[in-house]
Amino acid sequence: MKALVLFLLAAIGLAFLASTRVGNDDLHAIRELADAGQYQKALDKHLWFHEESKKAIGMGAVRLSYAISAWVKLGTKYPPALDALKEIRDTNTEVLLAGTGTFGNFHELAAINRGLGEGWATVDLFIALDTTYPAQARSYYSVAEDLLMQFGKYESIAKYLDDPVAKFERLRDSRETHLALAKVNAKLNSPKHLELIDKRYLERVTNLISALSAINRDEEAEVIRTMALAYYPNQEVQLIGL
Repeated sequence: MKALVLFLLAAIGLAFLASTRVGNDDLHAIRELADAGQYQKALDKHLWFHEESKKAIGMGAVRLSYAISAWVKLGTKYPPALDALKEIRDTNTEVLLAGTGTFGNFHELAAINRGLGEGWATVDLFIALDTTYPAQARSYYSVAEDLLMQFGKYESIAKYLDDPVAKFERLRDSRETHLALAKVNAKLNSPKHLELIDKRYLERVTNLISALSAINRDEEAEVIRTMALAYYPNQEVQLIGL
């Protein structure tokens, strides 16, 4: 019995290693294929990476950010790559509209739309789901929130925005995390990248204050403004909504 248990544990361990044998080196390999003009091979590896990285610990963020950005870049040189990426997006759309989707489907779809510069499509889908499957829409709100603010969809925001202070704390923590990473990574520690970090933070904070004002939660808007100015004084935050 002991020997059987050890055998099964070893088999599980090997299966786990096989399922996580994917990483940043694969993205580098994709870039090399694209640079060499081997576009179909690069697309094939993108498709492989997209699926295999779902099984790999710690690769979710990479799959939905850097990998998609590289995929879109490949699509500018090789249109079939863009078609393949849109097909994944459209499949997720169909599943979600059928009411059988998951948070993973919506998150993946939103990431692809972001890469394609089609955030409006994520907003339209969220509003459609909010009408037909409000319970599911609530679970997707965290993914759609920034876009809803950006596009001024205040009715949906009023329905789902809970604690704006907690939201602000997450924005502040995100800025601090990105700044800390930049300090220890020479490639990220550049004036341009640091400026992008601050720009993204300010956009999201000003969107939050504007949204609160638009849904008649003025006292909370002022609380967030006060917290934001105490943390990172900025004229843009000072003037928003006044």
